[in-house]
Amino acid sequence: EYKLDASLVLGRDCHKAAKQLKGTEMPVILDSTLVFWEEDPRTDEETKVIVPEVFREQGIPFTFQGSRAGGATLGASYLWYQAATCVKHGMPREDALKALTMLPAEFLGVEKLVGSIEEGKDGDVIVLSGDPLKVSTWVEKTIVNGKVVYDREDDEQLKRLLGEEEAEE
Repeated sequence: EYKLDASLVLGRDCHKAAKQLKGTEMPVILDSTLVFWEEDPRTDEETKVIVPEVFREQGIPFTFQGSRAGGATLGASYLWYQAATCVKHGMPREDALKALTMLPAEFLGVEKLVGSIEEGKDGDVIVLSGDPLKVSTWVEKTIVNGKVVYDREDDEQLKRLLGEEEAEE
């Protein structure tokens, strides 16, 4: 009646239902706990679970959700970290970047406006100092609607934090 499109925002143990979700074509948003050890209660044997690998094996596209405050690790609250974790565990880099950009846009039905850099799409862009999946990478500039809304060179608060202000004088 309301013609709502559902998305599956999944929890940590979602890997157990991956086979059942195959072919549903529903957007899948994985929990921030992508890799963990699971103990079999009958044998006490531990198995490493790599959730993105399970979903990739089933051909189910997915994106990420940030962890809530107090998550298991600080990194899990960053989407780039989750994509980097997927790459570390065998996901092709291009697929991980797509899970950060194009897939969320497709899931929301706004891929004609955002999700990739193409003629006719919104020109919201971040310029990075290096690899988007590396912790050492900084945001250099942020451009929204064609205007620079952040420039690292003008960030006085960051300069004070890093002690760069004194070095420039």
